[in-house]
Order: sequence, then C-alpha cells, then structure tokens
Amino acid sequence: MPIRGTGRRPERRWRPSDADRDRYSAAIAAAYGEGRLTLDDMQERTAAVHDAGSIAALDELVADIPGVEAPPSPVMPVPSVRPARARREIVWMVLVGTLVAVGVAAAGIGLVAPTSVETGTRDADMEVAPAENLRPADVELPEIATEKPDLHTEAGLVHMWDVMLEHAPDGIQSMTIRPEWAEVRVLAETDRPGLASIRYEAGLATEPEWERSYSESEGSSIGWDDVTPEAVATAITGTADAVGRPGADTLHASVARGRWHGNEVTIHVVVEDEGQTFSATWDATGTTELSSQ
Repeated sequence: MPIRGTGRRPERRWRPSDADRDRYSAAIAAAYGEGRLTLDDMQERTAAVHDAGSIAALDELVADIPGVEAPPSPVMPVPSVRPARARREIVWMVLVGTLVAVGVAAAGIGLVAPTSVETGTRDADMEVAPAENLRPADVELPEIATEKPDLHTEAGLVHMWDVMLEHAPDGIQSMTIRPEWAEVRVLAETDRPGLASIRYEAGLATEPEWERSYSESEGSSIGWDDVTPEAVATAITGTADAVGRPGADTLHASVARGRWHGNEVTIHVVVEDEGQTFSATWDATGTTELSSQ
C-alpha cells in the first residue's frame, strides 16, 4: 500500500537518489526511537532502503508508520552523489590520468607527429626524441587494489576493524555490514546529540557525515572492543545452518545493543534462500544463538 500522498504517480517508479534513501532511513530510525519498531525490524528496513530499486519500494518500507509523508516529486530525475563519494571519484580520475601520463612518457610515444615545414603535412616516419631529464624508473606509483575485500569473511572484517579503529570513535550506535561495504552510525561530535554515518568500502573509510538527531532512549552505544571481527564472522558462517537453510546466501549482518535481549551487544544476520529471507540473532561472541526466524 503506498504511503499517504503518493497515489499512482509515475515518478514513484524512478530510482531513488542518495538523498531519498537518507530521508527514508531517518524516518525508520525515528520510528524505532519512538518504540514503533523493534531493533530487528529497524535494522532490516534500513538495510532494505539501500536495496530499493524505486521510490515506490521505499514508500512500502514506511507505509505502516504514522506521520511519514511522501517526499515531493522532483521535476526531473537528477542523480545525487555523496560528497565523500565524489571526492573518491575525483581522486581515482586524477590517479588514472597520472598513470596514463607516466606510461606514455615511459614508452617515449609521440602523440602528435611533427609537421613537415616544406609539405605542410604530418610525417609519420620522423623520429621523435624522448623528453630529456625524465627517468620513469624512478617514479613510485601507489599500489592499486584490484579486488574488494569480502566483508562477510574473517579477513575482510579484520581489515575493516583495523581501518575503522583509526577513523571512527567508540560511540557506535549500530553497524550494518554487507559483502562489499559497511555503514557505521556513531555518536556525532557536535553541540547537540546526534548520529553521524561513516561508510567503509574497498578498504577506505569516509569522514563522518551528520545524519540525524539522537535520543538516549534509543539505547546506549558500544565500542569496537565489545565485539570482534572473528565473532561477526562466526555468526555469519553459522546462520544458514541455524535457520535450517544450509545453502542460503548472507545478505547482511548488523551489530547493536539488542533492546529485546537485555540491552546486550548482539549480532543479527539475515540470509536469503529461494526468494525468502531468514534471520538469526547471536550474542557478542557469535557462538550462542539468542533467537531465529
């Protein structure tokens, strides 16, 4: 059922922008803070926001939450890029351009054949001398990762922990871990209580970005020492068998304090098998199953 104000407008079929996803994530988090959603429901809906292929799909995620109005329809679909992502793309474009320039210089290739003064035509047979004082062998280029680490493996999680320990504070409200990227919500270092989002992808972490206001009623935060990457990997590995679906694929894992489990640190893992989703919640060691469905 579409949420109020959406009707059957054709623009609801458009793919959502990052700003759209942030708006719906904030609405879901607010509903959780008001006690309308359980922790598991909030985590599953937040993860589904990132997978939604249309604005209509986002509408369905908040259809049963009162007070949520549909965002205004845009005049035309304009792709939105997070500032941190834009900075990464610029860095990669500059790096690629540098590699091309160095490669061309190292090979001594003349991109434009000289023009003959007498004939006014380009002479392809003329030899072009390489640039002087250029020593390509002395140029040190940075190593480029050709593969993204799988965050649903112990090795990928250990690397993520190492990077995030240098970039993220201990005040973690929740983290969502997918195979290729993770999003960590931390207490923002601002004058008013709030949450900031840090994205980890391809071995890199973005700077914290303000997301929304925060209330202490949402539960206390956790630190990086409260759960280990090995424990998360163990929970991920054991969930498929725990729910009786040994061939299921892991969609995502979430770490937070479980309101329905004595406010203890829990690891919640969601898997998919034959178009159906199943989940299991584990303790902070990833070895004791607390619940499953």
